[in-house]
Amino acid sequence: MLTVDEYSGHFQSEHCNAFNDKSNGSETLYYKHCGKGILLASAIQKEVVQCLGLKDRGLKSCVASYKGKAGDRGGLLLQKTSMPCVIVEPFFIDSDSSLELAQERFDDLAKAYALGIQNFLEGGIGAS
Repeated sequence: MLTVDEYSGHFQSEHCNAFNDKSNGSETLYYKHCGKGILLASAIQKEVVQCLGLKDRGLKSCVASYKGKAGDRGGLLLQKTSMPCVIVEPFFIDSDSSLELAQERFDDLAKAYALGIQNFLEGGIGAS
């Protein structure tokens, strides 16, 4: 799901992580050279972790030039978007327990995104 909010001037993309059926947790990716991007990532990550209660895998900086086994992990999107941009990976879709939890808390997860964005816009990154 891609979301562009022209009013607030930010862009977020919600993804599901995948690796193996044993990995779990939440992480948020941002462009390495965007100060507002890391603030947006931090605000959303805090709320997503609190909502789902999964392992906090933290914030991950990305650049388009990075090429790992899985490609650039969204670095091109993060780098080329003209506003603060993040990719939120709240859970691992190949973990049955994480997927079930996310499905059960779907509405709460949407509220967590909204609260994180609101905290970012209001400058209250650490607020709850």
